[in-house]
Amino acid sequence: MKLTGTVGRAWGNIGHVNRMVKFGTSPYETRAFPSIMQKPYSVFLRFRRQTLLVIPPLYLTYMAYKYLQVESHRFRSKDPAEFANDQ
Repeated sequence: MKLTGTVGRAWGNIGHVNRMVKFGTSPYETRAFPSIMQKPYSVFLRFRRQTLLVIPPLYLTYMAYKYLQVESHRFRSKDPAEFANDQ
């Protein structure tokens, strides 16, 4: 990377880099949501496909969490029958 002509120029026009190409997209030429209004059916199909992949593991995780909560409460609680004859 070779900088050319850096001495005696105004700030912002100090020099340029030879043999280096930069590519980018203009924010005025990009469309953030191109298929939302034009192709709602394909968006629905993509959403449905992803939903079927995400929902079962989330449901199984939630059920395991609830089961472990109940078991934890059961293990931490005292049995009242052990203290029936305490006087």
